[in-house]
Amino acid sequence: MMIGDSKDNWIIELGEEAIASAGDRKALKALIKKAREREAAHRGEALPAGEAADFRYQTGLKVLKEKDLFLSNLRFPGKIRQAVLERFPEAVQDLKATSRSLTETQALREKAEAECEKTRGRLTEVREKLDAEREAHRWLRDEVRRLEKAAAPLAPLNVGKAALFIATNGGGMGHLTCSLSVARRMKKLDPSLTVIFLTTSLALQAVHREGFVAYALPSPMIAEEIPAGEWNRLLEKLLRRLFEMYRFSLCVFDGATPYASILKAVADEKDLLKVWLRYYFAKTEEIHEKQRELEQYFDLILMPADVGVYVDEPDERHLPMNSLVYLDRGELLPRETVRRMFSVPEGNRAVYLQLGAGNINDISGDLSRLLDVLKSLPDVSIILGESIIGAPLDLADPQVTVLRDYPNSRYFAGFDLVIIACGYSSFHEALLHRVPALFLPNAETKTDDQVRRARVAQEAGFGRMLTDTSDEAQLRTVITELLCGPVEEEAAARLLPENGAWEAARVLTARLAGRGEEPVTDED
Repeated sequence: MMIGDSKDNWIIELGEEAIASAGDRKALKALIKKAREREAAHRGEALPAGEAADFRYQTGLKVLKEKDLFLSNLRFPGKIRQAVLERFPEAVQDLKATSRSLTETQALREKAEAECEKTRGRLTEVREKLDAEREAHRWLRDEVRRLEKAAAPLAPLNVGKAALFIATNGGGMGHLTCSLSVARRMKKLDPSLTVIFLTTSLALQAVHREGFVAYALPSPMIAEEIPAGEWNRLLEKLLRRLFEMYRFSLCVFDGATPYASILKAVADEKDLLKVWLRYYFAKTEEIHEKQRELEQYFDLILMPADVGVYVDEPDERHLPMNSLVYLDRGELLPRETVRRMFSVPEGNRAVYLQLGAGNINDISGDLSRLLDVLKSLPDVSIILGESIIGAPLDLADPQVTVLRDYPNSRYFAGFDLVIIACGYSSFHEALLHRVPALFLPNAETKTDDQVRRARVAQEAGFGRMLTDTSDEAQLRTVITELLCGPVEEEAAARLLPENGAWEAARVLTARLAGRGEEPVTDED
């Protein structure tokens, strides 16, 4: 076959038509010129069929590939398109393969971009976490430095001889009151003594009023949200810091049972005189047995009497003494002063009513019935005592005067009757100050047996006890008898002849001084 045969001129025609429609005319013209030169060089010469076919194939493929003209986009009439398909099937297959490859490449590119986007997202998260960890590390480093600084041993304060009183209360303030009764007298005996308090009571103002420094950790009964183990660790840490600061010579524990944290902290203080103020009326023998086991951690057990009863037999370590009362009789306000303060009319009898803080039991029902009965009695002036650690009473009654002070016993000389719960402090205040009393014991206390205390006093001839106020007729009868009857001074004197707080103060002061007791009396 001649390469210049007219049936093969479609290649040149195809190039010319492409030139007419394409933008890069110069390149296509050069390609067509080269094809024509090749054809002229071989004009009239016969080429093998395979070589001629190859020439046509290569020439057409160059035209198509040079301009990147994909078969599917060629705008030739159907016949020409079909001719190309028939003449160059291999080129068409290559073009299709190239198209598929480009499509796959685009898909791979999109997939790669998606993976890159995910990687960038992960990288951002890692950076954010790294920044947070760096910040946490910075905070932790600062916190460690702060704790190391806080844990460093403290230089002891130059306070001289110092005594620590640890008073643990639940919902009341009886142990704190007893500790204060001893501490204030020790300060009178030895003005150079530094007295520090650590207490779980809420009544810090009572400590400050005496001029003592007070540290506090709310009792587990109040701080219910703190786990018991964590609470004990806080108390132990606080105690150890106090020992570092003050170098105490004496530690007096006043509470029903010492916490494990207290025992651990004081056990390491070898030169410390350890004393327990231990009372009698625990509710069960099991409590007494547990207390006896814990006595081994103390050098001295002071046993204030409870209605004249001591917790154990006396010996070298167990020293009995009279009950502890905050104020001596000579510290009470005069009767006439009290009656003027509360506007008690001449001829009226003043009745003081105080049933506790209400932190352990609900006193609202008893209080309401008592007030109704008292207001129904003629010539009675009512003074209602509020606890300084209890919620203020919601009471607006012209027949009732509210007293919120501490200690309220300073007004007892002006009262003709006190109606009180039978806690250790309020009970012995009525006993020492010889005030007729109606006892309404709280049976819901955990360790303090108030019912037994009131019963012993009543059987000894001092005061009356009621465990139920629902019978208002009975209430009226008992109150009237106490208001009209004689003051039971002889019975009170048998149960509590004098304030044991002075005895305790003398013993502890003498132990600190390293000599025997000094003849100090409550008048001193």
